[in-house]
This record gives sequence, C-alpha cells and structure tokens, in this order.
Amino acid sequence: MDVYKIIGNNIKRRRLELNLSQKQVADKIDIDYSYFGRMERGDQPISLKRLFQIAEVLDASVESLVRVPDDPKTASKRISVMMKGKPHNRVRLLEEIARIILKD
Repeated sequence: MDVYKIIGNNIKRRRLELNLSQKQVADKIDIDYSYFGRMERGDQPISLKRLFQIAEVLDASVESLVRVPDDPKTASKRISVMMKGKPHNRVRLLEEIARIILKD
C-alpha cells in the first residue's frame, strides 16, 4: 500500500467534508493547485512542512491525515477474537447492538 496515496486519500476526504476545492486549499498554503492535486492523488511526495500546513487548513490532526484506514475484514477478525469464549448471552447482545447501529 502506497503511503502517499493513503495520505492523499485522507486529505481529499477531509477537504470534501469541508466542501473546499483543491484550489482553495492550495491558495491557503501558497502552492499551485495542480501541485496540490498531485499530492492528493499520491503522485507527489508530501513534505512534513506541507503536511502540517494542509492539516492546519483542513482543521485536522496530522495523525488523521497519515492514518491507515481500517480494513473491514480486520475489524471483523478483531471482534471475533474479542468475543471468543464469552458467554452466549453477551454474543447475542453484541449482535443486537450491531443490528441497531447498522440499521438503515
């Protein structure tokens, strides 16, 4: 997994949450929007200086921009391990909670 693509995807997700364009973010950190676009796509390495600037503009932590997203399969395995050996009534309770949370 390419670390720059992960960072770029996290930046893009946060930028879109704030309804900002690439140009708006790029202007705030004084770079060309096409350069910012390359960083967001993971085609351009991001320096620490730029990463901190982008985090500030996006009102995000640097940690949130470099975090590797959880794989649903991994989360499922972690839940399975946590529930192993637990009483049946607790497992059923977790199932009910999951149904309520995931209900559309």
